[in-house]
Amino acid sequence: MAAEEDCQEVAFITSNGITVAGKKYYSPGEPCTDIDEELRILAIHGWLDNANSYNEFASRFLKFSGRPTIFIAIDLPGHGKSGHVARAVSSYFLWDFALAVLDISISLRWERFVLLGHSMGGHVAALFAGVYPEKLKSLVLFESVGHINRLNVPGDDAASMRKFIDRRRTVNLEESSITENSKTSIRNVYESVEAAARVRMEGATRVSFEAAMALCERGLTNDSQNKWTWTTDKRLLMRHFFQWDHIGIENIMSSIECKVLLILGCDSAILKQQDPLVNNRIAVLRNRRKKDQDKGGFIETRVQWISKGTHHLHLEHDTVDVVVDNVFDFVTGLK
Repeated sequence: MAAEEDCQEVAFITSNGITVAGKKYYSPGEPCTDIDEELRILAIHGWLDNANSYNEFASRFLKFSGRPTIFIAIDLPGHGKSGHVARAVSSYFLWDFALAVLDISISLRWERFVLLGHSMGGHVAALFAGVYPEKLKSLVLFESVGHINRLNVPGDDAASMRKFIDRRRTVNLEESSITENSKTSIRNVYESVEAAARVRMEGATRVSFEAAMALCERGLTNDSQNKWTWTTDKRLLMRHFFQWDHIGIENIMSSIECKVLLILGCDSAILKQQDPLVNNRIAVLRNRRKKDQDKGGFIETRVQWISKGTHHLHLEHDTVDVVVDNVFDFVTGLK
């Protein structure tokens, strides 16, 4: 991890009043006054993760960077140390997260910057890049090719809706400190950070103990009985019923005007090299054309499959260095 003097906690207030926490890594020395010289990077983590997802990546990247660099990894609303949406709001949507990115960029007075996103954070980053193309110098996606609908099985709408409503009621009661049946609670309690990390290791996307500890150290809080629970908003565990249309998603992605780097894991449990949908999304990005008629041609889209890379390839010790190398080569020299 970066030295303490090269990393500090930051916080931003979004336009809807939520506090978004984050970690700011920066090159040592005097602040840079040359906007064109300074490399500005904003990083977004994946679903149920937090800013510590970029601990290893950020510290290594800054060691390689030969120019003044500011790297900010945020906790999305509902995650890590960030605030939660109001109780009356039933769920979180990608466009809410994209709004937070816009708010933060305006707060920082960053007119153009590099945007990184992992998994769900990559979906948010791709959405932002398509809607606000003038804001980005480049886009880097880890284990994401834009949002993919894979949650609902055809014909299960009624059963799924009932489950959603029941879980939503449980959350409402827990937030009101009312418990009708402890068995219905979706709040997990752990004896220690290490115990939580061992459970996180075996999650839907498996990670090493070291990676799990990094996520747990920022994502847990202890109570008066010295028990540990996740700070994550439980509403993030409830799938909602807004289904993205693939054509709509691809239209947004085709509106991205900056160059794009996709870094995907060969051993990922989420995205596969032979998946037609993955390859269709890559084709959409590669078919983007420059709007400047004098330059013409296609906008650069680079795809790198990382050998032995898993879903958290940017956090795991075995693959973080090669991920940093690829990103560094891609973003350095930006004008």
